[in-house]
Amino acid sequence: MKSISRLAIAAVLAAVTISAPAVAQKKQAAAPAGPKLSKPVQSLLAQAQTAQTAGDHPGALTLLNQALAVPKSTAEDKLWTYRLMLNSAQATKDNALLKTSIEGALSTGMVTPSDEIKFRTALRGLALQAKDYPGAIQQATRMVALTPSDAKLQYELAGVYQLANQQKPAYDAASKAIATAQAAGSVPEEYFKTAAKLALDNNMSAEFASTSAGWLASYPTPENWRTILTLFRDSAKFDDQGSLDVFRLMHSTGALASEKDYYEYAETANQRGYPGEAKVILDEGLAKGKLSTAKAYTKELQTLVNPKVARDKSSLPGLEAEAKKAANGKLALSTGDAHLGHGNFAKAIEMYQLALQKGGIDAATANTRLGIAYGKAGQKAEAEAALKAVNGGGPRQQLAQYWLIWLGRQA
Repeated sequence: MKSISRLAIAAVLAAVTISAPAVAQKKQAAAPAGPKLSKPVQSLLAQAQTAQTAGDHPGALTLLNQALAVPKSTAEDKLWTYRLMLNSAQATKDNALLKTSIEGALSTGMVTPSDEIKFRTALRGLALQAKDYPGAIQQATRMVALTPSDAKLQYELAGVYQLANQQKPAYDAASKAIATAQAAGSVPEEYFKTAAKLALDNNMSAEFASTSAGWLASYPTPENWRTILTLFRDSAKFDDQGSLDVFRLMHSTGALASEKDYYEYAETANQRGYPGEAKVILDEGLAKGKLSTAKAYTKELQTLVNPKVARDKSSLPGLEAEAKKAANGKLALSTGDAHLGHGNFAKAIEMYQLALQKGGIDAATANTRLGIAYGKAGQKAEAEAALKAVNGGGPRQQLAQYWLIWLGRQA
């Protein structure tokens, strides 16, 4: 978000300045009705316009100050006097006079709503140029109050708060801009990016969760999934088990993009005892040119993983039998994970259900993976129920919300 420049201020005010005939003493028969001015003021303004046309702005300002001093002058007299003063302020690039002219016009109470927005936009810009952040916030807040349905003005208010180093109000304004834009039909992606960054930079985890979820729901590109999930994984400080579920979602959304992504996922899966899953990721990374066996560490990981896959598959029936006899659901959970990695979704579902039934495990983790398995098997209703059963707050519940966004986009 950038502060408004002098050029931008001039552009904003261009539509509210007046031309010479606007307050001239002589009216053409076909001309529309002009301002209703008292005779002394009308005469002074006409002379001031003539001086401005000739480039004599000091002379024009003398006449305009005389007009302001006319006894019993009306609000309309003052409005048009200040508007003419504004022309001289712009021509002479006098910021102090520009501010005085605009504030004077606003004080008359006769400025139209559309012109008031333009005037306050200019005042906001002048305040920002002067690093008068309270003044800029005052103007931006007033603009939002004038047009509460304008999401752009709310978003610009967030930018002013950022410049003033008021991060929570900045997030609140950006969030309100998102809600207003959503009500109108669509939200510019920039709004989500700004709000998410504000939340993340200021350790507002709940705000980051809600904003990033909205961002992904509206703009579910692989790049956005990768950005958000990487930031989320780093901030959540997951252990390997949590990281695996984040990697699984990155894979499902096409968000694995770098050598680091593929290698870390495969290495983590192997370390946790899921060689089938590790091999899938290694093979995909090699096929896409993200990994290379010319790299010693990739070749070494491949050498570790490949021999384990067949043995792992053959051990699963025996592990299932043991899991059914076990006193708790720990073995059932890990066996379900192995089936998930091999793409045996029906078996994974069976084992996760058994793990939840036996207990003694983290139910949030089991329900997350049950939801993943159901989703991969195309059973959306069951997947949604499992993922919504992940509660209690914290990173695990937020991860389930991200999986629900992915689920909502499946056929």
